[in-house]
Amino acid sequence: MKMATIRIKSGRFNAVVRRQGFKQVSKSFDTKTQAKFWAADVETRMNNGTWIEAHRQKAINLEQIIQWSLDEAQLVKPFGKSKRASMELAQRDIGHLTLDALTVENVMSYARRRRQGHLDRGPVSASTLTQQLSYMSQAVRRAQLVQKIPLPINPFEEASSLLSSERLTGASKNRDRRPTKEELDIIDKETTGWLRTYCQVAMDSAMRQGEIHNLLKTDVDFVEDLILVRNRKDKETDTGRDMVIPMFGPTREALLRDFKLSNEPSAVAGNPVRAASVSDSWGKFRGKYLPAAKDSLKFHDFRHEAVSRLFEKGWDIPQVAAVSGHRDWGQLKRYTNIKPEALPR
Repeated sequence: MKMATIRIKSGRFNAVVRRQGFKQVSKSFDTKTQAKFWAADVETRMNNGTWIEAHRQKAINLEQIIQWSLDEAQLVKPFGKSKRASMELAQRDIGHLTLDALTVENVMSYARRRRQGHLDRGPVSASTLTQQLSYMSQAVRRAQLVQKIPLPINPFEEASSLLSSERLTGASKNRDRRPTKEELDIIDKETTGWLRTYCQVAMDSAMRQGEIHNLLKTDVDFVEDLILVRNRKDKETDTGRDMVIPMFGPTREALLRDFKLSNEPSAVAGNPVRAASVSDSWGKFRGKYLPAAKDSLKFHDFRHEAVSRLFEKGWDIPQVAAVSGHRDWGQLKRYTNIKPEALPR
């Protein structure tokens, strides 16, 4: 096992490292000190198995690393839709980064662009970015352990403290937004068709937008007044779980109306084919009819409204959870925004 050699070549210091089992590597520097530090680092990586040979640096990229995780999950326990979509987005954005380019600097650069909305789409919140980068970190860590990629560090892990200090990442904030009386009046007056059904059902049943979109006529029992919510989001499983919830009067009225209007399998008459169309239509409606505000009403706020209404009626935690699907009070309380005037006196 030979030591590194440093020679002057064309006025620069050329460091050459030779190790058994590796091809000879070399690099030129302006100073001898730089050459020595580089050679020592290469030797250390070769000894501990984290040296990336040139042909492998370009042969493996982040897109492949992410795909390994997606493929493995498909065989064991498939990722949920949101997690998979987040990982596929990263494949499109920075999947081209090869092993030699998987650096803290490039992770920071990507994070800044995502937060500022410089990737042909709008900016994202600190919590959304935190979640996405955690998926990337998991994928890289898995590749290090399973595929044995010789990355000396996990750049997503190494960048975490810097990302937090620059406030590019952070925990999600509890949202306490509920529609105002004025907004409720406008929604009741101006919504039509399937969007009207979505709003009515969401504010009454605490069902999510995607759950309403996936609701079939066969999932609704008008005899027992029950609804089967399929694949309900669950933090304990990526695949979700089915859950039967009670059907209250406003939801029953809205769905009965739609059942009479359509012979389609969907419980919502005229239901859009794409779930994304719901968000688009809500955004257009909000921009046209609802008062401009710093904290614009989101469709998901209807879920807050439904949960809060149940508590205001005097329901206890287990009863509300049987409707909303939350596993514990820790999850449920962030959806609970009881109005002071609704409290008993």
